[in-house]
Amino acid sequence: MAVTAPTTYYKADEASGDLVDYMGVANLTAHGSPGTTTGKINDARTIASASSQYFSSTNATFSPGTSTHFSGCAWVKFTSSVTATQIVFGKDEAGGREYIVWISNLVSKRFEFWDPTNTALGDTVFGDLATNTWYLVAFGWDGTNKWLSVNAGTRDTAAVGSWVAGTSTELDIGRRSYSGFPTTMDGAVDGIGWWSGHDLSDAELAEIYNSGSGSESWLPAFARGFISPFAFVYGRAGVVAAVAQAGTRTSMLSLMGVG
Repeated sequence: MAVTAPTTYYKADEASGDLVDYMGVANLTAHGSPGTTTGKINDARTIASASSQYFSSTNATFSPGTSTHFSGCAWVKFTSSVTATQIVFGKDEAGGREYIVWISNLVSKRFEFWDPTNTALGDTVFGDLATNTWYLVAFGWDGTNKWLSVNAGTRDTAAVGSWVAGTSTELDIGRRSYSGFPTTMDGAVDGIGWWSGHDLSDAELAEIYNSGSGSESWLPAFARGFISPFAFVYGRAGVVAAVAQAGTRTSMLSLMGVG
């Protein structure tokens, strides 16, 4: 089964700087100079709480509102024992939580998915997480239930009939923008995807997980073919054209002088 094209996708293969969106919608701004390491698929980006490292965006695509279904996934590993919580992915400001996924040590070392009503959905299927181990965490809301899955396994679900739109304006990876309680992360992230208006199926999660090896072969051809941030390279009559993109994809036909 083919995986539906994501709204945004971050391969996390950059040596430094921002996380590049290979769908051309919204790069994530780097803070504190996150580094790089060997990832689940090629390279990954490191996040260190001591250096206040994280990535962020205020792009509206990460705000589903009250009725838009959504799904997200990321390869994650943490490198220090969890003392309380470590933020993976979310929009969470004081009084304005929209959604957030974190690693918690309050019950066990597990992933949890919180909604705007401050109700947690904790993973009860996978068991305790280990340090320095890659996990695929996936989450979403399908209009009826919020759900959470680890390593494409059985989902934990909870009924949520409608989503409450939060007032948080900033998506963060590796921390939350909650004044006084940033709750940063120590670890690394890889292969981060976001689907606005789509519910990832079990079959799609299985393809992304790829028996634990990870895969990006399901990405659209133009995203797999990126050789530099926001650039296509192709040839016609022996001419190779590299075209910089400013956040939008440009028709290859028009760039090649057709039409």
